[in-house]
Amino acid sequence: KNSGASWNNAYTDLQAALALANASSAKEIWVAAGTYKPTSSTTDRGATFRLTSGVKIYGGFAGSETSLVRDFKTNKTILSGDIAGNDDPNVIPITNTSNKADNVNHVVSIENSANTILDGLTVQFGFANGGGVNSLGGGIRIYKSSSNNINNITLLNNFASSGGGISNTPGESTLPSLAIGTDNLPVVAWVTLVNGSNYEIYAKKFNGASWVALGGSASYGGV
Repeated sequence: KNSGASWNNAYTDLQAALALANASSAKEIWVAAGTYKPTSSTTDRGATFRLTSGVKIYGGFAGSETSLVRDFKTNKTILSGDIAGNDDPNVIPITNTSNKADNVNHVVSIENSANTILDGLTVQFGFANGGGVNSLGGGIRIYKSSSNNINNITLLNNFASSGGGISNTPGESTLPSLAIGTDNLPVVAWVTLVNGSNYEIYAKKFNGASWVALGGSASYGGV
């Protein structure tokens, strides 16, 4: 059984590494290029990569690095909610997209936590089409958490009734208002209170000529 102490002895299951990080002082996880799903089940929509306080996940490694210097553009590290393996990446997810209705509700969950880091990852195919919390944050759902850093993250083909890519609730993460994307173009993000109780994160990217909205949801159009 691998211990995760070195690349040669790396975990083959990200959930095993995350369980150790959540329960111990070993809080930093380096993830090699590849696609990782929160469960081996094809029907467990409640599965998620859950981060507790202080846990840091860095992607984009080739598998030989000895420092955080890595090429996450080349070494794509993907966290996927497509547990059945039947999604078409060219189909934009909507409420009646049948082959996405078996995806996990939230690919990543950060709840009641502080000082977490997600860096150098692609988060895709979350499908939060349920009720209550399962209508929020298909890609990343943040709940009652603070000082969380989300850097160099690509959000693709995620859906939620509110906050398709990312959703958070009042008074939570401190996210940058201005950042530079992996293509060196500026991205601006802000938070707005909607329907009196939920906050939506909105983001726009400058494409060289105009600001273009990123992400979307069935209502409010948040990230």
